[in-house]
Amino acid sequence: MAEVLIVSKTRMNEGRVCVGGIDVTNNVPLRLHDQYGHHEAQESCEYEIRDVWEIVYLPNKRRPLPHSNEDVNVLSKKKKGVLSKEYDIFDVLQKYNFHYNEGNIENIFNKLITSTENGKMYISHSGVPNHSTCFWVCDKDLIKIEFQKDGKQSIVYKYPHPNYRYGIRIKYVGLEPSIDCIPKGTLIRLSLAHWWKPNDKPDEEERCYLQLSGWY
Repeated sequence: MAEVLIVSKTRMNEGRVCVGGIDVTNNVPLRLHDQYGHHEAQESCEYEIRDVWEIVYLPNKRRPLPHSNEDVNVLSKKKKGVLSKEYDIFDVLQKYNFHYNEGNIENIFNKLITSTENGKMYISHSGVPNHSTCFWVCDKDLIKIEFQKDGKQSIVYKYPHPNYRYGIRIKYVGLEPSIDCIPKGTLIRLSLAHWWKPNDKPDEEERCYLQLSGWY
């Protein structure tokens, strides 16, 4: 049984959520699926950010790297409590010597991250890290941009970068209310989306695009 701190809940299709945690017993990041390997339904998901659970889990290798090292099926669980208000997530990372990134955003994911011409970051099969989530202390303010896409509101955060006229843009997929600016020095959780390529471009390479899950 492992002690797991819940650090993120992100929006997915079909009313489901991706739940991110830290196994502080074994010092590893996790994505929590149900016992059958499915993402939790948002309306019935019991996990909340800052919850502490005692969990028995097995690795879920259904997806390839970089996700397979973090996906687990939860066989049993018991809520232990909630992280005390005296502590924040950063305190937990430091207490358990959990890795986090600092400095330029291009340092994340073993520096295997690259960008499209319009500033969307991703990894490809030419360089796959061994993890699909990470923590990063941002070295610049991130500014919120809202727009409509396919009739739905989307939110991205812009990271200023001299090589991109409109900066690097990271899609926000968390459930917590967005803020206008995530200030420099904030601890942020980043993740890589599923492998994907457009249906109408069969010759285009598969990519995992960078997402912003939340901040602390």
